[in-house]
Amino acid sequence: MEEEPTCPVCGGPLPAMPETGRPRKFCSDRCRTRAHRSRERSQVHHCQFEVFGRACDRAVEFVVTADGQELKVCAVCRELAWTFLNQQRASVTTVAMRRIGDAPDPPPSSVRRGRALYIEDDDRVRGALIPALERRGYLVKGVASGREGMSHLETAGRDFDVILLDLGLPDMDGMQLLRRLRLISDIPVIILSARGEQRDQLLGLTSGADDYLVKPFSIDELVVRMRTVLRRTSRGQDPQVFDDGLLYVDSALKIAQVASVTLKLTESEFQLLDLLVRPAGATKSVTAIVSAVWPGESPGNRAGRVAVLVARLRQKLAMTDLGPDAIVSARGVGYFYRPSDGTAQPDTTGRVGYSHAERILNQDP
Repeated sequence: MEEEPTCPVCGGPLPAMPETGRPRKFCSDRCRTRAHRSRERSQVHHCQFEVFGRACDRAVEFVVTADGQELKVCAVCRELAWTFLNQQRASVTTVAMRRIGDAPDPPPSSVRRGRALYIEDDDRVRGALIPALERRGYLVKGVASGREGMSHLETAGRDFDVILLDLGLPDMDGMQLLRRLRLISDIPVIILSARGEQRDQLLGLTSGADDYLVKPFSIDELVVRMRTVLRRTSRGQDPQVFDDGLLYVDSALKIAQVASVTLKLTESEFQLLDLLVRPAGATKSVTAIVSAVWPGESPGNRAGRVAVLVARLRQKLAMTDLGPDAIVSARGVGYFYRPSDGTAQPDTTGRVGYSHAERILNQDP
């Protein structure tokens, strides 16, 4: 005789099968709720970080990524995991951290920011870094040896805007390669190396590198360094593009981005921002703003509307790394754009280098 089905929670008998619809799986609403909660608890992920061979049992809150490999950790263990990974210079190149639920990477950028040649012998590292840079708008060619890198530079050197160079190559030392490529090319070079000693950094910078980044590093820091190098070497070539390392504005494509994240601006908001950044720091009068945003209209009845437009733009910038204070009011005159504190300023001191190179080369002996 076939056994009567029972409730999987309490073991009691199930109600009679209804004439229509699906059969009942639980004997009551209470058992169905208990089963649902039990299923939710079983789906909670636990911290994967181990201390002295013992795994943490707390709920996961953060994801730490090292060269494309993810480690899910709790709020207590995240600093331990972050410190540990940053000490693994020989085996880890890029590290990043995000909260559970946040997007792991920004959406693919439709803006082409530059072309890079990446010389790195570790397939795993290249496989993690190249897609991350491509999602941020860069075209990247990866090669595994110094000879391959030199071959590409000799045959297609004009195709690249920046070179990312690892020093630990299988066929030649990266410093040797740097000196050789400086004989045939002035393309900017950013060294990506686990050699973090000051003498190594000084040797790289004095041998022809434009910047030096010690492994492990974050993708966002590398992108900012690349944009700084490209901005310096291409200054004045494209007047339709403004890029101070944090804010990117393309007049032709009508694109504005902060830290590679596209701003959702109305036509008038974009026109205002585009006007204020050209040149950055120069005050634009209300009359000039009205002429640029609403051509043909009288400035007399638009002053209040300009203030409202500025307020809307500040509100959108407040949700970005730039912040609302980037748009400054010059009382009685107009408005101007103030670049972020990290933006490179014109050098009038006679100091050597810029960015990380400046800090190394100009420190006190």
